Amino acid sequence: MSITGSPDAPAKVGVAMTDIVTGTLAHGAILAALYDRAAHPEKAGQRVDLSLMESQLACLSTTAAGALNSTPGTPPPGRRGTAHESIAPYQAFKCKDGEYFVI
Repeated sequence: MSITGSPDAPAKVGVAMTDIVTGTLAHGAILAALYDRAAHPEKAGQRVDLSLMESQLACLSTTAAGALNSTPGTPPPGRRGTAHESIAPYQAFKCKDGEYFVI
């Protein structure tokens, strides 16, 4: 929760994203194993090995890379609300009529 929400308030992700992404990656891995079995029936088979941690790191590509490649003592990534750390504009903007416009 240190990277989700606005700078002044944390928020959890609305759904179990890690489980959904890992399941989606499992789908691709299983299909690849089935394709390989059909193409090479003489082979013993494939091992499908998935990790919730690795799936989440894939989702957090820029944030995780910045944190994992930082030097000791560097502050951790913070909450940015709807903004992105390296793409601008990429956030919600409050309009004159009080509604929000999201890029």
